[in-house]
Amino acid sequence: MPGVEGRIDHLNADVKGQRLFVAALGNNTLEVLDLAQGKRIRSVIGLREPQGVAYVAELDQVGRQCRPSNRSKKSLPEPNGLSTKAPSNAHCRDG
Repeated sequence: MPGVEGRIDHLNADVKGQRLFVAALGNNTLEVLDLAQGKRIRSVIGLREPQGVAYVAELDQVGRQCRPSNRSKKSLPEPNGLSTKAPSNAHCRDG
């Protein structure tokens, strides 16, 4: 994936919306791909080694887990409205 370096950890799909969510651990990002168009539509930056991603179709929301705590983190808004910056969860962000 252009612009993404390092290890990719987990993937999850929104089958109806034809999106793929990628926890790019080595890049410290969550990538959102449009499968119909074959391109990236969002990159959530500033995450600390995202290691898991879950899409909940009923809520149309994405959640992710980051190191070091492995505790579930706050769900992100529906990806069409996703900011390109991570939510202000200090335990899941660098810095």
